[in-house]
Amino acid sequence: MALIGFTIIIGWLVYKFFTKWLWWFIGFGILVNVIAWFQAFSWAIIMIGCFALAIALFTLAIRNYHIQHQNK
Repeated sequence: MALIGFTIIIGWLVYKFFTKWLWWFIGFGILVNVIAWFQAFSWAIIMIGCFALAIALFTLAIRNYHIQHQNK
């Protein structure tokens, strides 16, 4: 009987762990990995961001040039 009770208690604890705490641990692990990745590759993120900003500004400049010179 003790073995059955022990099995039920262990099953309940595993169920509680997998339904609540496991998701917290997975989320925390993902967050830590994202922060570590950003710390390791922040230079690449900054370079890509600057490149994207340059492309956006160049596109805006071309669009403004076409708008200003289409009536002439």
